[in-house]
Amino acid sequence: MNTALKHYQERLLELLETKLNAQEVKQALLLDAELAPLHTYIETLDLDMLTVGMELQKKWGKKQERQN
Repeated sequence: MNTALKHYQERLLELLETKLNAQEVKQALLLDAELAPLHTYIETLDLDMLTVGMELQKKWGKKQERQN
């Protein structure tokens, strides 16, 4: 799997579990240097979509155990 895509998926799930709002989640993704290849895509993310993702994650998601 593409390294940037894998990191994006992991980082997005991690951020959706936080108490950040949708704009803060988007900003955190844009500030992540490892996601630079995906910044154009991330800029198009709809804040309502992220808000729904956060609600779904809180209701149905399971906290990811971090592997060290």
